[in-house]
Amino acid sequence: MCDFHWIEKKGVVLVHRVMPMLTEEKLKAYIEVLHDATKSWGIDEAHYFKMIFPVKSMPFLEHILTDFKK
Repeated sequence: MCDFHWIEKKGVVLVHRVMPMLTEEKLKAYIEVLHDATKSWGIDEAHYFKMIFPVKSMPFLEHILTDFKK
């Protein structure tokens, strides 16, 4: 998820229409992998990577991302 040099398109967007059906532990691991991938991309990269989640998942995602900052 960190090397898209082979893709012609500049933008990579991962859209989640619903949250993945995973246990909370596996969902946290999934979010952590995506979080780490986005952090590895620099401002001057030729490509960009974005993730979109349902609005109703925002409280859960904020909680998880807060844990990553600790």
